[in-house]
Amino acid sequence: MLLLSACSSGDVFGSVEKHKDEVKDYEVSIGLSVVITNDETNEVLQSSEALMTSQLIEASANSKGTIKSINDDVEEEIEYYNIDDVAYANPNGEGWQKLEPGDIGADDDSTYYKAIAKLVADIEDDVKVETKGDQYILTFQGKSEDVYKAFEKPYSVTLTGLTPDEVDQDIEITINKSTSLVEHVKNTITGTSEGLKLTLSIDHRYDKINEIKEIEVPEDVLDQAK
Repeated sequence: MLLLSACSSGDVFGSVEKHKDEVKDYEVSIGLSVVITNDETNEVLQSSEALMTSQLIEASANSKGTIKSINDDVEEEIEYYNIDDVAYANPNGEGWQKLEPGDIGADDDSTYYKAIAKLVADIEDDVKVETKGDQYILTFQGKSEDVYKAFEKPYSVTLTGLTPDEVDQDIEITINKSTSLVEHVKNTITGTSEGLKLTLSIDHRYDKINEIKEIEVPEDVLDQAK
């Protein structure tokens, strides 16, 4: 059962802002999916999914992880390391290769923790704050151009043929009560245009915050990528 929080929403948002600079490194997973269906028959006409899981140290932008994608049943998976301005990738298990810096990985700061803390601040006036156990739960359901724009930059949200005030959003954001850190962001965006229904789903989770002390490229990866 969800119970109304004992503290005001301002206390929650102020505390998130106060503690955001404490976050230095973490594990992160970001899942995005887009499904286009016939609005009358529900037939799936097009679908794509992407899931990035990585460890990231923000100050250096050093990271390692995997990127998986499925586009209309065509699957790809890339392992990568992005360390000290050098990147290594292993696409579909075909072998490690050296890449130019920034070609792959989590060095785009649009989804760094500080950006997500800002997103939370930007939607303060629109969400409902409740508590569940040791978590604050922020929720929003409905249409809002301001809320849409808050999600636009971090997740490269674009909806062809629809304006922000024409789409419905179903948002749930989880904040740890003890640390005041954002742990989970979910948003399902839906809209219909010219008989087509578009569903865009965002699922973003942080874990092991400030527990990733060092990321190194294994010797066998270095040897293979020479």
